[in-house]
Amino acid sequence: MNRIVPWEKMLAKLSRHYPKASPKGGRPAKPLEVMLRIYFLQNGFNYADLSM
Repeated sequence: MNRIVPWEKMLAKLSRHYPKASPKGGRPAKPLEVMLRIYFLQNGFNYADLSM
């Protein structure tokens, strides 16, 4: 996956749209790279959310 996906470029473009920590509190978001890797694995191997 590291050879195929240009992580630095993708993270740079998507990070401005990904939620940041809110001053209101709440659960912090998972890191963007982790979420993208899970998403790609789900689509590539046809896994459900619970499988991941």
